[in-house]
Amino acid sequence: MRILTAIAFIRIAGIDFSVGHDIQSLSLENIEKCEEACIYNLKCKGFVFNYSHNKCYIKDNLNGIRQNNENELAGFKTKENT
Repeated sequence: MRILTAIAFIRIAGIDFSVGHDIQSLSLENIEKCEEACIYNLKCKGFVFNYSHNKCYIKDNLNGIRQNNENELAGFKTKENT
């Protein structure tokens, strides 16, 4: 029996994580591309996408939440066995 792992994201608007946990910073056109970049980076635990600058920040640590930034959306990586 083969178990496949599907990766999904929980999205939360208006938050960022502490500075210093970025493992990659990318200029991307949308949040879906940011999620894709996170999927293919094995160290990625989540990301923050900044809409005003179309920047994707790949994170290896999700501690230190900062709130109240309407231009950002955070994504937490989750896994589902199928």
